[in-house]
Amino acid sequence: MPARKPLRPIVRREVYLKPTVPITHVPKVVPAELLGIEFKPDGTIRQPRYKRIAPDKLEPVSSMVYKDVYTAIRATSHIIASVRSKLERVKIVQQMLASMHATLYESWPNMNAKQRDAARHYLFGLIDIIWPRLESSKGLSIEERDKIKRVRLEISELRRAAERLNEAIAFMESGNIGAARTLMAEASKNLVESMKHFLKQEAYLRRRKKVYLREQIISEQKFFATYDSLRLLMQLISGPAPEIPREDLAQQLRSAIENVDALSKRYAPFGAATKHLVEAMALLRSGVALNEARTSIRRAMAAIYLAGSACVIFPRERLAELKAKGGERVKLIVASNQLRLFANNAKHWYEKARPEQRRNMFDFLRALRLLITGTSAQQFSINIAKAERALRDAKPEQCKELLMPVAEKTAEISKKQSKSRKK
Repeated sequence: MPARKPLRPIVRREVYLKPTVPITHVPKVVPAELLGIEFKPDGTIRQPRYKRIAPDKLEPVSSMVYKDVYTAIRATSHIIASVRSKLERVKIVQQMLASMHATLYESWPNMNAKQRDAARHYLFGLIDIIWPRLESSKGLSIEERDKIKRVRLEISELRRAAERLNEAIAFMESGNIGAARTLMAEASKNLVESMKHFLKQEAYLRRRKKVYLREQIISEQKFFATYDSLRLLMQLISGPAPEIPREDLAQQLRSAIENVDALSKRYAPFGAATKHLVEAMALLRSGVALNEARTSIRRAMAAIYLAGSACVIFPRERLAELKAKGGERVKLIVASNQLRLFANNAKHWYEKARPEQRRNMFDFLRALRLLITGTSAQQFSINIAKAERALRDAKPEQCKELLMPVAEKTAEISKKQSKSRKK
């Protein structure tokens, strides 16, 4: 009697798909140069854009230019929110597909014609979520699906998932449910791969945002530190004969010049202060009267202060100090710059702010309103009050619409005053 062939081992096959969520990527702190970010001397930021040419290969295609670091932070936050929204949408589709996959396994033989038709339309609806149609194809039905034109997808896995679901519908129409379920399983794998892509993209964007936030903090700290060091130096040489040797004072100026040079690499208008500081250092070392050195330092401080007001949000204490001690022209320039900065970022800041941070935003607008009170731009203080009220009513876009004209008109008044002074 011939020996019996050994039985093949039973391989357990997964009947149901499992809803899957890939592991989240944790962003690391990366230098700006490794991310390809360039900070230009005119204050703009150049950020490269990439095109995916292979699953793990990107190539630069163009660059985005942001006018300042606040705009870069705001734009990156919007992109992160968009990527998260796409990730959640794909996650839900994959879960719905897994549910339909199980339903077809258990119930397809017992479904009537209407139920089977509803199952096909269900998959057809998932395709529209994964791969949206162009406006011209919105009215086409499932029978006309080959004529549907869809938007361009950068992520190939989403397109493959949609194509496989389209094929699965065709197999369902022919009654081959096994092939349809196989294609649904393959589409599910494509969706999981696309989720991994979104998670990597979000991690990259969060790294980029950290670079911008770090740049913002460093710029603000360096600006105020540089300005305050010059103010302290002015106090040291305010008397007829300073107690500190002139050479030591000149060295302090040298340090200030280095800080201003670093700031001017990020925002060129800071460079206007450099020549005044170099002149003051030479005057201190030459032994001439201190009045001329004081004048040069004072001019440098003014240049730094006005340049900083265009790229850094001032604390309310600084605005109150300017209100008490500053001249009208400086008040108007600072108010115009601060209004423009605040208006451009009001919506983003308001949406991200905690309750105490929102109160700080209201107080900041009140400080700007007080700053222009008593100046030639006082008539516009009522517009700032309306903008503050709009922000309190959770209408940041209306707040921006009210503030931008005030910023422009205040700037026009300051320019007219500058021209009259030159005459």
